[in-house]
Amino acid sequence: MTATGIGSSYDPLGAHLDDPYSFYAQARREEPVFYSPVFQAWVVTRYEDIRHVLTHPDVFSSANAIRPLTATLAPECMAELEKGYPLTPALLNTDGAAHDRLRAPFIKGLGVKGVRRIEPFIEAQFDALVDEMLPAGTADFMEHFARPVPFRVLARLLGIDESDYQVVYDGSLAGSPLLRSGTLSPREQVDHARRFVRFQHILVSYARARRTEPRSDLISSVVAELAPKDAPFTDERACELLWSLSGVIGSTNSMASILGTGMYYLLADYDRWAALLAGPDLIDSAVEEICRYDPPAQTFPRITTRPVTIGGVDLPEGTELIVMFGSANRDDALVERAHEFDITRRRTQHFTFGYGSHLCLGAPVVRATLRIMLETFARRVPGLRLADGQPVRFKPALNHRQPEQLWITW
Repeated sequence: MTATGIGSSYDPLGAHLDDPYSFYAQARREEPVFYSPVFQAWVVTRYEDIRHVLTHPDVFSSANAIRPLTATLAPECMAELEKGYPLTPALLNTDGAAHDRLRAPFIKGLGVKGVRRIEPFIEAQFDALVDEMLPAGTADFMEHFARPVPFRVLARLLGIDESDYQVVYDGSLAGSPLLRSGTLSPREQVDHARRFVRFQHILVSYARARRTEPRSDLISSVVAELAPKDAPFTDERACELLWSLSGVIGSTNSMASILGTGMYYLLADYDRWAALLAGPDLIDSAVEEICRYDPPAQTFPRITTRPVTIGGVDLPEGTELIVMFGSANRDDALVERAHEFDITRRRTQHFTFGYGSHLCLGAPVVRATLRIMLETFARRVPGLRLADGQPVRFKPALNHRQPEQLWITW
């Protein structure tokens, strides 16, 4: 299909990569639902339209949720991926009763009560890293805090052994660029594919081991529900567990993005940080504003199950859509002055963690980690500020927007 209007100028991996929000605002005004030849899908940008999509999974299915957003992967990359496990319906790409069955075992471990049990561990991680950082007088926040802490937290919840941390961490980050970046060369695709396949095999080995010797961790509880000992451990069960569990550990990059962008927006205007120090009761609202303002997952695919009209556009059955969470979160239909970063806002129903039946299970973990981070720095490093003369550049990626480096001092 050939794009006309605003879709013909949309360049999500080029001109609009550094600042997608100006384009989103233009799209909401001029053509809120448009066809993108880059995505080969219709793009939905307004809050109310996206809310409608997310609340009608029977019409807008998640069956295509795990699919490359851009061109087909190189043949040599596909050959490497075939050495892993085939993509099967799991948490992200199922709906209805199938989704409810897969989701249920995760709710307890990732719910508020489960997160409370791990909060002392999160606090200890930040305190230990602050202890390491203080004597130096400066640090790259992304390398020292934003990237290591989320993985440690999620690995602890799942029950990953520390001896496997590095290979699991590398592999968990390798899959997303294959689906979301669109900027990798064939050689880079192969490297990512190899690491991702190794990650797959390790997670399945953990699932097998927990069937035999369960522990008090998330993998054990999920395996007990989805692959009990009295049933054969089939390839179908292995795939189901793999793709559901990998979604949890794969949230590492999303959490890193939220921690990094959050600290950047707080320190870019020192009055915001000063307001937080003067009013610790603002921390909870700051957490929500950080999550809303620049979400790590800008896009999410859907596919229509029958003919439907959305945003005034008639779409036939089988039409692929991309809902733009980043655009919805900056829509004035959600909140006044949505383009402004304001930590005094009341909590809004933003889409950073999705909505409806696919509301992100890890949201309590993200919120707790972000809150503990702010509490720790406000308590221990109140003089925190951005280092002078250090430009802040964001990674050139459509999703998982985050600073490449964020040098801080105190």
